[in-house]
Amino acid sequence: MYLIDEDRARHAAALADSGPIDGASATYCPEDDKLRLYVGYVSRPVYDALRAHGWTATPKQDCDFAAVWTVYREDMALALLPEGLDIEDEDTPPEERAADRAERFGGYRDKRLGEAIGHADAFDEGPQAIGCQSAARAERIARRHDRTRGRAVTQWSKAEYWTRRTAGVIGHALYKSSAHVRRGRIAKLESDLRKIEAGIEEAQTRIDAWRKVAGWALVEGTAEQAHRWAVKLANIGYGSRDYTHPRTGETGPLWRLLDSELTPDPLTAAEAAALWLENRADPAAGGYGRHRDHLRNRIAYERQMLAAQGGSAKEVEIEPGGYIHAGRSWYQGRAIHHDADGRIRVEKVNKGRDGLVSSVGVLCVDRWGNGDAKQFVSVMKVERLGEDAYRPPTDEERARFAAEKKRKPKAPPLINPTDEDAQRLQDLANAAAALAKYPGKPAEVKRMTQAEYSRFSGEDRPYNVWSVTTAAPLSWRNWTKNGAQVLARVRAAQGAICTSNAPAVIVLTDKPQKPLPAAVFERAAQPPTVKQSLTAQEVA
Repeated sequence: MYLIDEDRARHAAALADSGPIDGASATYCPEDDKLRLYVGYVSRPVYDALRAHGWTATPKQDCDFAAVWTVYREDMALALLPEGLDIEDEDTPPEERAADRAERFGGYRDKRLGEAIGHADAFDEGPQAIGCQSAARAERIARRHDRTRGRAVTQWSKAEYWTRRTAGVIGHALYKSSAHVRRGRIAKLESDLRKIEAGIEEAQTRIDAWRKVAGWALVEGTAEQAHRWAVKLANIGYGSRDYTHPRTGETGPLWRLLDSELTPDPLTAAEAAALWLENRADPAAGGYGRHRDHLRNRIAYERQMLAAQGGSAKEVEIEPGGYIHAGRSWYQGRAIHHDADGRIRVEKVNKGRDGLVSSVGVLCVDRWGNGDAKQFVSVMKVERLGEDAYRPPTDEERARFAAEKKRKPKAPPLINPTDEDAQRLQDLANAAAALAKYPGKPAEVKRMTQAEYSRFSGEDRPYNVWSVTTAAPLSWRNWTKNGAQVLARVRAAQGAICTSNAPAVIVLTDKPQKPLPAAVFERAAQPPTVKQSLTAQEVA
């Protein structure tokens, strides 16, 4: 629920006016991550404040309010507790609450079932024939009799509904406490923890940058550099906040008060740093720090509970050549190497920042038309698999795997071509772009340093590694078609998106240059196919 500042202020005032409630208590359950309040009757302003911030009234669960843990909700619970009391551990686990809820639903079912049987008996005992001198009275008696039948059917359907709800409550409690769900919950908590830690690190980096600006402003000869960095930092951030000029009293965002074209008397770098750092608390000491500690405690709890349920495969020391049970049947039908128990051989092991295994690579057959049953390594997550899903390889399997890796051909080399070979390869790429169904524009060889290339290279970036194949001068990444062979790899710049423009070959000027293999240009000497000849005539 979105709350504006006026609502938050009103709710905070209601809690402050109410103060601690005598006899109140609060508990926390790490199994369902919920806070529970035992406060009895509360005033309407306090009730509205609790409901507005996500607290749910639960009078039938032996507690008054419940909500998923957040920093602000924890503060609200502490504000209602008497002085000296803290939030305690919840004595009733979710399984017992689910059993109580199922018992309560069973009472609802029995009640509706009894009502349905009573209405059905009343319908059967009703008159089979209605004889009255008044036709209107006879019709009323018949309609009343039919309504009794409708009530019986309605109550019977309600009894069936509560039967399904009872089974659903029990099944949901068992599902939430199962091992594979707990493994997925740990993965989600670890992801949230990484985001919180990244936010704390980013906030601390900005604080350190402003402190550095404040230090520069005090050193003679660095005022211009300090002002330039102050302007840069003032234009970086999320949201807006108005500051008051210490001399003129003008209010506005920091970037505006630093601009001499927008403010007659702009701020100095030292003044801007002082305004930004004023009342700026340590990011790890506030709500972010409490949230981080809470997630760490939850992860520790979930891992301890999971250890009693079989553990996780990510905590096992997995080695290439071992065998692992597939998490999905998709891998069973397409993986190549299996053992007698249906496990799939691990080709590659990927680890996260924490040093634990996050995923493994398994060898599969490509059936999407990319070559003739081309083999590729598919990534399989292991976060939801148990420790028993992995089997280490035997000595024979380990030796056989090492021999296969040794016989495997090496990947084509990444070559920084000479200027002459780069131009010849660029001419081939331009010619291929001109023969496309929708001819693209030619490109020119780009020359740059390693630093310039690294700045714009990588996943979803304009600069990347392209393959030189027997089917095309430049092929995106390692993509091949119809069994084409990769001859070499070069750096290239992608053309305009959704066009047939030729990619531009990149030459690094500060790295050694090597000639391309002769096979790259032997393809260009072959006579053109009929399709290429017809396409060239259409273009001409």
